[in-house]
Amino acid sequence: MTGNRHIRTALQVLSWMAGIACIVYAVSFLVKRSYDIMKKNTETGYIAKPEPVVTDGKMTPEIMLSLGKVSDPQVSPDGTLILYNVSYTCIEENRSCSNIYLCRTDGSQKQQLSARAESISNARWCDGGRKIMYLQKGQIWLAELKLTKKGWSMRNEEQISDIPAGVSEFSLSPDETRIMYTSRVKSNVQKPADIYSDLGKADAIATDDLMYRHWDHWVLEIPHTFVAGINLKSAKPKNIRPDNSTDILAGEKEPYELPAEPFGGIEQLSWSPDSRTIAYSCKKLAGKAYAFSTDSDIYLYDVESGSTVRIVSGGGYDTNPVWSPDGSRLCWISMERDGYEADKQRLMVAEIGWKTSGGSSGARMPVMENVRDLTEGFRYNASSPVWSPASDGIYFNALAEGLQGLFMAGITGEGGISRLNGEDLWYGFSSPFHIEASGKDTTLL
Repeated sequence: MTGNRHIRTALQVLSWMAGIACIVYAVSFLVKRSYDIMKKNTETGYIAKPEPVVTDGKMTPEIMLSLGKVSDPQVSPDGTLILYNVSYTCIEENRSCSNIYLCRTDGSQKQQLSARAESISNARWCDGGRKIMYLQKGQIWLAELKLTKKGWSMRNEEQISDIPAGVSEFSLSPDETRIMYTSRVKSNVQKPADIYSDLGKADAIATDDLMYRHWDHWVLEIPHTFVAGINLKSAKPKNIRPDNSTDILAGEKEPYELPAEPFGGIEQLSWSPDSRTIAYSCKKLAGKAYAFSTDSDIYLYDVESGSTVRIVSGGGYDTNPVWSPDGSRLCWISMERDGYEADKQRLMVAEIGWKTSGGSSGARMPVMENVRDLTEGFRYNASSPVWSPASDGIYFNALAEGLQGLFMAGITGEGGISRLNGEDLWYGFSSPFHIEASGKDTTLL
């Protein structure tokens, strides 16, 4: 009997070992297949994750440059996955390259989706999470996202824009029937070839007014934002073109910037939840007035009629407008005084209603009421506002006593501002990129 027990025990051990070996083999197989897929789709010139060598436990510039830079996280429509970018640097080539990655919202099952030699950016979910849009080589691309036994993959990639001046950023409307994108148009600054056709190789500028230069570049071109229709179910190749796009600033007397340079981006424009209105920030000044003023304003652009209404607030910079999820309010960041770049950044909010214009177009016109400062009495600069899902509060961050803190401003009831992270936490907090409410619990990512 004792011998039989020993035999049974040995067989159980062998069975367990065989099972473990099968699991190890399966995991190794999947990892190898995933690596083979990525290797197959890797372009020449792709910058892979560096393997830094740490000597004596010392941080060096080379080690710092070898670290991946994570950016632009985007949560899927069903709230289970996150698209994000990671950029790696090649010191020898003195360049960086960004590619798309994917993981679950708990941080597990990380996977690299692209391995391109030229950066991919601005990746966005669309078509219910079945497709993604992104920028590469200055154009907008669309790809199907498929889950197979080998993992997630991008299929049927198609370039859907053909903009000669290129696209720097884009934003899809909530109903996914329109897209706004930022490109470049010529400024009032002239080059020799604009005056003399035989001086095409001359490198100089001719201007008789400001602004001909920002901090880091000559203003030969300026950004403008355009709106075009789109059909994700039957998107045609290179179907977003200048001839079927509308310039939001068309008809203005000067070539104003939208978004504002030198640091502004698509965050200065915001789609309304019903996809009919774009709120945007713009400093509609030119020449010397532009150079000396900080007075930008918030405007509401009706996509269907092309009409524009200014929110009157006065003072300095008004930037980064954001619609509430229910579309009844608009918030933005504001400075009170014109010409004072270091003024306090306030968090403003306004109630937005609608009426029909009396003209022949019958366009709807916004009615702004109860414009107010939610941070009156708050000591710090508000930044990066994000609405709560119920439209009853706004999350924002602020540099408080040397630490980036996360705050919440109430809209209804008693309102007020509360700090969400402890003051004893010695690291910075950014505004959330995703908020999920479940009963009394709220999860911020």
